Amino acid sequence: MSVRGDDGTVRQWAARRWLLSGALQASRSEERPRRWVVAPDVEQSPPVPHWIAPSRAATDWPELATLTVVEVASTNARLPLGSHNGVEWDVVGDTLHGFLAADIPGLPPQLRLDIARRLLVSSGLLTVLTPESLVQSGDSLRSWVDARWPGAIWQREVSIDAIVATSRGRRRIRGTIDLLLDTPRGAVIIDHKTYPGAMNTWSDRAATFAPQLAAYSEALRAAGRTVSECWVSFAVAGGVVRLEG
Repeated sequence: MSVRGDDGTVRQWAARRWLLSGALQASRSEERPRRWVVAPDVEQSPPVPHWIAPSRAATDWPELATLTVVEVASTNARLPLGSHNGVEWDVVGDTLHGFLAADIPGLPPQLRLDIARRLLVSSGLLTVLTPESLVQSGDSLRSWVDARWPGAIWQREVSIDAIVATSRGRRRIRGTIDLLLDTPRGAVIIDHKTYPGAMNTWSDRAATFAPQLAAYSEALRAAGRTVSECWVSFAVAGGVVRLEG
């Protein structure tokens, strides 16, 4: 077979001929191994995101080892709540997190109240919590930590960014630990929650946050840290729950 190009050059190729028999079977003049590509009849797994959000670890990283509740304790009286019908608890949580992050040792009492009031006013929560209640939550947290881990170094709102090995390959965790304590036995992870329920419901509620704490733990271990304990702190309800793997 020959083909003439635009420049007048003639190029030739060997033609391939197909001969069809009466049974409609095809043969080729040149016999070469035939290769066929067949799609497997199996269900393909959906792709997983490269980023793992600790708050969505239950779905983002389903094979993550599970933590279980091993200890429940009361740390203070329940914070008094005002009218909270229709309140958005995410907003309450952000406000409480903001205060506990800013409530560093040595602040004058009046300044602590002023910080609490500004946060409550800006979030529209003065009818739900009082400045004194936020200060009470900070005092209770400090007393509990000092009694259990005397001399611990506090690190608030700690950003984490780590590469971890998973069953679907290397993936990345990014998040923020509310309170990280440096102790002689290792790091202690404390996650603040504003769940206001009764003590007999704390265990079940804390278990729903187990994947989040497990993801934090894996991120710290990937950075070479030893994690000794993980806790959920129910600041409004007045208690803490320890989870362990």
